[in-house]
Amino acid sequence: MKAMLYTIGHSNLSPDRFLELLRVNQIEVVADVRSNPFSKRFPHFNAPELKNLLASEGFLYVPLGRELGGRPLSPELYDADGHVDYAKMSKTPLFQKGLKRLRQGMRRYRIALLCSEEDPNECHRRLLIVRVLCEEDPGLRDKIFHIRADGSLQSELELYHREQAEKPLFEEVRPWRSPKSILSGLQRKAQKSSSSV
Repeated sequence: MKAMLYTIGHSNLSPDRFLELLRVNQIEVVADVRSNPFSKRFPHFNAPELKNLLASEGFLYVPLGRELGGRPLSPELYDADGHVDYAKMSKTPLFQKGLKRLRQGMRRYRIALLCSEEDPNECHRRLLIVRVLCEEDPGLRDKIFHIRADGSLQSELELYHREQAEKPLFEEVRPWRSPKSILSGLQRKAQKSSSSV
């Protein structure tokens, strides 16, 4: 039974380098957690092209962006500044359904969660998905690894301990949300006006 999970951000990787990183880490399944699995600048990461590329090399491709993507469709899951409210999102039936599929897959396959951000500290794959998994089972922290573009691996346990050590003694409580505002200015205005009615 495989109880290990990897994450990877495609960033500007070439197809060959991306495949090499998957091979070196013996990945079997790429679970795409991008809400919009397309890239204008790097079309080889568009869902259809990526699926074909992975299949040609013997990897399975599983789209999970609808369930676990960092840009949910429901406006209720965004705060007034356009950030995704991770606390709310993590409790939705759709997100829980995606987590269940992921957990089931982790029992059978060596999976890499795919998103676009290279740095896992800036991406919902770690800040939301991995956090929820580890809150449910803290023992997973030393079984989850983030594949970096240079080929190095960062363990979730290492990142977690670093965060804990860097926390100020009296830190203000920050909302658990996406690092960047995701909604456009127009969407934010519409959301604020509808919430003030």
